[in-house]
Amino acid sequence: MTTLLGYKRHNEIGFRNHILVIPSVFCSNKVCIDIAEAHEDIIAVEHSHGCGQIGKDLEQTKRTLIGTALNPNVYGVIIVGLGCEDAAAEELGERITSISEKPVHVFTIQDVGDTEQSIKKGKQLALALLEEAKQIERVKVNFNDVVVGVIPNGIEKNTHQSSAPLLQSLAEDLLKNGTTIVYGDSTELMPAYERLLTSITNDLLKKKLEGIKGEIIGNESSEVDFVPKNAQLTNVLKYAELCNQDDKFVFMNGPNHNLEQITGLVASGAHIVVQGTAEGNLVGSPAAPVLKVSGTNDLFQIFTGDIDFNAGELADNNTLHDSFKERLKAQLIKVLNGTKTKSEEINVTEFGIQRVGPSI
Repeated sequence: MTTLLGYKRHNEIGFRNHILVIPSVFCSNKVCIDIAEAHEDIIAVEHSHGCGQIGKDLEQTKRTLIGTALNPNVYGVIIVGLGCEDAAAEELGERITSISEKPVHVFTIQDVGDTEQSIKKGKQLALALLEEAKQIERVKVNFNDVVVGVIPNGIEKNTHQSSAPLLQSLAEDLLKNGTTIVYGDSTELMPAYERLLTSITNDLLKKKLEGIKGEIIGNESSEVDFVPKNAQLTNVLKYAELCNQDDKFVFMNGPNHNLEQITGLVASGAHIVVQGTAEGNLVGSPAAPVLKVSGTNDLFQIFTGDIDFNAGELADNNTLHDSFKERLKAQLIKVLNGTKTKSEEINVTEFGIQRVGPSI
């Protein structure tokens, strides 16, 4: 396989060198967005959460914001709070620094004074972090250092003969090379459920997998098994829960909603997400590249400027499958080495957290 180059820093390996500006509550969005205007590698994580949430719903929001900050593609973080929110900026900062050595700055708008002063302070902090990040050069790293999020989108039937089996075989190939693979769509689990369950010897892991099945009974699911064959499931995660260092093949309990799924996968530690689509979901991430794979030729023709790879030809000629897999793997490596995806080129950085409770 081609040489892989990443950034070694803070006891982790990343493939981007981003500075994230994260509002702990939606009231801070404006300040964070304006701070990020200082440079293209300073990215605001705009969202609508952090206030009026309780219990598991609030904790899931906190876990997602913290996981996004901890993503290894992120060099440093600025967390901006209003000062009265449920997801307190200080708590988020403390939880991040308890796990990681990456630089984290925290302040609230109420403490600094007003919007204008907060933007000025944030830009100064962000540009200083950016200068630090620029001092780090890429070095050769191993494929077992990589975490790849995979979204076959098997629930879309137009992917069944093209992008979905292509992503399945890509995941199988990467697993053989020691790469960690994370699936984040619980509806993809159902066709493979019995196969995965019988292969597990750990009782706790079995209970986690059974728990996911219990939650999605009655919901629409994929009809075809696009989960890697002959792969031992090593962990089942909550939405946006961090992967362990020794995890290899992982299921994150996430929704079919592509934006929320990508957000959860990146918060779990994915360096890159490979997403199949037959509908043209134009989503991205603030912290990780999203490599989009078209399931049909027609879709690729419509969204040439938005989709990275066309697997539509496989629907008519499956003999091309192996060559397409090698081409897709080569493109994935190029992206990890720094080539921008289409969503990165046009600054698509949406962020959507799965909700598990009402606002109050």
